[in-house]
Amino acid sequence: MGLKAIAGSTASAIGRGFRATYHFLQSILLPLGAILALAEALYLAWIDKLGGAGVAAALFVLIFLFKHFPQLESFKGLGIEAKLRERLKEADDIIASIRQLSLVSAQQSYLQLAWMNRLGTPSNADKRALSGRFQDLLRHLKISEAEIEEARRPLIAMNLYDLWLQVYRVLSERVNYRIKQLTKERQSLVPAGTPMQVGSAEYARACQIDEETRRLREALEFDSERMLNDVLDLDRDPFGGVVKRVGLGAEDTPILLGYATKALALARDIKKSGGMTDEAEAFIGENKHNETARAYRELFSE
Repeated sequence: MGLKAIAGSTASAIGRGFRATYHFLQSILLPLGAILALAEALYLAWIDKLGGAGVAAALFVLIFLFKHFPQLESFKGLGIEAKLRERLKEADDIIASIRQLSLVSAQQSYLQLAWMNRLGTPSNADKRALSGRFQDLLRHLKISEAEIEEARRPLIAMNLYDLWLQVYRVLSERVNYRIKQLTKERQSLVPAGTPMQVGSAEYARACQIDEETRRLREALEFDSERMLNDVLDLDRDPFGGVVKRVGLGAEDTPILLGYATKALALARDIKKSGGMTDEAEAFIGENKHNETARAYRELFSE
């Protein structure tokens, strides 16, 4: 027999010896000590030595508690009430840990669902199914709705952001169209190669065109990280907000606001359902460039 086998056998024997000794102390010596302490307390009380009887009685109570502490829900004696919940507390701690682990896991899963494979697979239907399973699990574990809402926040934010980007792309197309019109107008103010006279009507109009072009381009700028947060506040209507901020004029703005209103309604459905809906998915389209061109033609008949 090798040294490792001998060492393992010895360690196992020592472990069994300790367990046997502990079992002997708990099952025999502790009950015997409790009986002797109780007998001593009764004897001392019988001979009117109440102080010693009280000490012996307290010793009996301590031995009893030491042996049965894990099994007791409560104990009352000698005017003392002690709540003993070791086993129940351990169970509660385990359940709390499982809840916390489940919440963290769900947060990570929602985040992965939001970012995974942005080229189109898995499908939004698959994402919705997984999201529903997460929610059911968290509710079964008594996770609060507020915590669930916070866990799935990245997924909802990304879905709403995708919807917002579709409105933004159509808006950008119209802005670029208007900038091209302004550029052509500026070029037509004076014949090619002819210097523009400062102070002339043509010069004033050219300055207006330059300012409007600059304003439109600046109005289209946005911070994507900030928008991921802003798009969650549907009461402030981030869809119609960007259309109003750009301000294309009385001809284009009502048309674009109508398109943004449709997006806002779809966004409310996304928030309510907890994920991308079929209608919102159709609004965005599988090929975003083609859908943007189609929506633009439909809106402006061009």
